[in-house]
Amino acid sequence: MAQRFDYWTHGIATILESPELAQLAQHRSDLGTVVEQIGGTSGWFHIPIPTPSVLADDTTINFLFFALVATLNDNAKVDLIHVRRGKDLIFSKNVAFIGTTVNQVIETPDVSTSIGATSGAGITLSIHTQFLTGTPRGRVEFHGAGAAFA
Repeated sequence: MAQRFDYWTHGIATILESPELAQLAQHRSDLGTVVEQIGGTSGWFHIPIPTPSVLADDTTINFLFFALVATLNDNAKVDLIHVRRGKDLIFSKNVAFIGTTVNQVIETPDVSTSIGATSGAGITLSIHTQFLTGTPRGRVEFHGAGAAFA
């Protein structure tokens, strides 16, 4: 039976691509990263995912699935999720998460790749969020993300 490797990153590691748009940005050890923005704006948020290292040239690591845990109020909407290996987009999915707690495991069919130390590129989960008009201001809490490999 093949070994499986599961990795998890706390939401505190979330990177804001455009921090100047944030009205509030906190990296909190209890919640993760909390972001509020004014309505009519959007932004990309990136969570690095630890990856297994490939030590032999002929080894293939299968990327089985990734997971995202976040909380959005009624004025924040996650509409697109990307997974990148370095500069390469290896997975993209349109979603519609709004006013909810997201606890999603998303399978990545037909994505297998040699990753880790020998490829020179890790995995990044990128989450596009729209901040809608209304009160209260749009808010998203990124609690964490992870992935499984075999």
